Amino acid sequence: MRIKIGLFLLWLTASLIFISGPVVAENIPKVAIAMTSDGPWDEQQPIYELFKSEIQDLLGDEFEARFVDQSGTGADWTVGGVKSMIDRLLTDPNVDIIVTIGILSSHDVMTRRDLPKPVIASMVLDKCFQKLPEKDGASGITNLSYIAFPTTMMADIRLFREVVSFQKMAFVVSEYMLEGIPSLKNLKKEDIGGLNSDLDIQVISVGNSVEDALNAIPEDMEAVYVTPLIHLSDAELNQFIQGLIDRKLPSFSMMGEAEVEMGMMYGLRPHNFLKKLARRTALNLQSILLGEDAGTIACAFSIGNSPVLNQATCQEIGVYPSWSILTEAKVIRPDRKEEARKLTLSQAIKEVVHANLDLKAKDKEVAAGEQNINDARSNLLPQIDLSATGVQINEEQAGFQPEKTGTASATLTQVIFSDGALANYSVQKYRQNVLEEERRQLFLDTVLDVAEAYLNVLKALAAENIQSDNLKSTRLNKELAEVRVAVGYAGPGETYRWQSNLATDRKNVIVASASRNQAEIALNRILSRPAEERFVMEEAGAVNLNQITCDERILSYVDNPYAFRVLRSFMAEVARELSPELKQLDAAIAAQKRFLGTTKRAFFLPTLSLQAEAKNQFYEDGIGSEPNPLVESVDTNWSVGLNASFSLFKGGAKFADRKKAAEELSQLRVQRESLVEKIEQNIRINMHGAGATYASIRQAQDAAEAAKKSLDLITDSYSRGVVSLVDLVDAQNTALVANLAAANAVYDFIIDLMRVERAVGSFSVLRTNEETNVFFDRLDAYFENAGASDSIKR
Repeated sequence: MRIKIGLFLLWLTASLIFISGPVVAENIPKVAIAMTSDGPWDEQQPIYELFKSEIQDLLGDEFEARFVDQSGTGADWTVGGVKSMIDRLLTDPNVDIIVTIGILSSHDVMTRRDLPKPVIASMVLDKCFQKLPEKDGASGITNLSYIAFPTTMMADIRLFREVVSFQKMAFVVSEYMLEGIPSLKNLKKEDIGGLNSDLDIQVISVGNSVEDALNAIPEDMEAVYVTPLIHLSDAELNQFIQGLIDRKLPSFSMMGEAEVEMGMMYGLRPHNFLKKLARRTALNLQSILLGEDAGTIACAFSIGNSPVLNQATCQEIGVYPSWSILTEAKVIRPDRKEEARKLTLSQAIKEVVHANLDLKAKDKEVAAGEQNINDARSNLLPQIDLSATGVQINEEQAGFQPEKTGTASATLTQVIFSDGALANYSVQKYRQNVLEEERRQLFLDTVLDVAEAYLNVLKALAAENIQSDNLKSTRLNKELAEVRVAVGYAGPGETYRWQSNLATDRKNVIVASASRNQAEIALNRILSRPAEERFVMEEAGAVNLNQITCDERILSYVDNPYAFRVLRSFMAEVARELSPELKQLDAAIAAQKRFLGTTKRAFFLPTLSLQAEAKNQFYEDGIGSEPNPLVESVDTNWSVGLNASFSLFKGGAKFADRKKAAEELSQLRVQRESLVEKIEQNIRINMHGAGATYASIRQAQDAAEAAKKSLDLITDSYSRGVVSLVDLVDAQNTALVANLAAANAVYDFIIDLMRVERAVGSFSVLRTNEETNVFFDRLDAYFENAGASDSIKR
């Protein structure tokens, strides 16, 4: 108590000096801090420096922290060594506060009831199992502050059994910990919270021989719970982990993510839990220096446990976690991600050009259409027919004509003039233009489809990540509720409410994961890839428009209403030039005009053709085949003829054809006018949509940022018992909605912009740099002609 009063008076004196005048270094209260370790180990120095840094950062200029030399604050992994070290530090007048950074030294001080100076025990194995002193959420022991996580070994094992079912479990613990906490030697399920099951627990001691420890695990063990084995080197720990994998034993690491990354199958504690623990230790130390008794500082502390799963280990040992586990856990080294193909939006668009089956089918139709032109042209080119005839007549008829003859002939026909044939040739070429524009229309539609599919995958992936983060927040809030219950801020009902929310959020993550899978399948279908082929999207998480598709220069023209109105008019003008739908109608109109002209000329133009024929009788035999001396024999005959034909009257059909062709031409022209209006309407509507989504990007991001700040504040207030559960749930839901809106905002804008480009008939992502520069030069010229150059934000 004298130490506490003395330190408080030092702080008070320093405060008065600060008020009255400048503070000099000699007037800052000094505090000597001894940070202990149970024994030497690989991570001893980094963790020591972590705690030291957090303490120095927090105390700042209020106190001058002096740390006792490490040579006098380390033990030798033995109970005697730890006890001797603690005894020495407690009686050392040059030590003001002791911080134990080790399970053995923390357990030692927590079993003492008479502490002459403040002690902070930062490493608690299991608050319930160690039966630590507690009064009103604190230790209740003068000068003793300890930090305990709300989760227990019982809770760990229950979660472990959700991942893999087992009845026999090896509880692996350091032999030094067994010596320091003797009750661990005869651990039963009742000792760790009364697990109501037939679980058989066997304690396995780990000394300096990893091989001996592995051999000590019985063959019938079905799972392994591993407590901190910090006395092992990293190489020895890796050897132990590999031994468990070779034995096909599922493992749970009490240390959490760091060891799961090394090969342990499952864990809860995140990478940064030691940093959070160091910060909480520093906060407790600050409270003590400011006059609070260590025995009244709350013990419960939430570190934000989050399940971590090593999927590679699961595959090696033959464990297949359920959907609920996979969707909640952070998965380490999943399914050889490096082998999945990488896909960007531009790559997807280039790939669809060559792979999409609809485009391939349309290419075949266009190729077939080329032959319609050749067929029409063939009617204008020479036609040559060859024939051979063999004839045999009866003997009675033979005489003047040989009984057996063989004749060959060749006929040449050439159309000299046929308005109908010429018109058909022209019409087929126009129809081919229609087919080619239909193909371009399908291409543009397909590009839009693949872009939307790609961006929908990004949206689904973002939604899945946000739902996963929300699930982690709910788990953290559940831990905070457990802390609130422990210190008396709330009743057990709050924990049940968060358990309910946790189940709901798990469901939301599963639904989000399914939506992402569905979006990926849709994209693979457009790319003609196997439906569930994996790929990695390089733009995942990107918010820079250039990283996705858009040339950001276009944003200068949507920054204000006046410039945006001029841009809409420009886009409508470009669409009238590039729209494949308009070009199809233009080709159809040209074909119909040509046909109408033919129906008019049918009243006075004839059809002229030339025909030439050569015939040779190359074979004669039988009766009548002998030469007649009175008649000259001629074997080859030929003829040439010119034909002119004209249909004088067809019962009024010519008038009907002309009238019909004229009406159909008028119909096409009206359709074109209507299509121009629809295209312009489509462009302007989509551009207004794009303008709205672009303007909402900043708002959505601001809303998400504000919601996050609000959530952080309310979470902190909730942990201190200032606000209610309802306030935190409302803040969390608001943050979830805001984060989803912010994640979708950029992608929605890109989708709207690409719909505009589809309506125009040209995609920026397909242009070369030169073509892009030409586009913007033309755009600037349009603005200059409209007198709107000053409205552009450069």
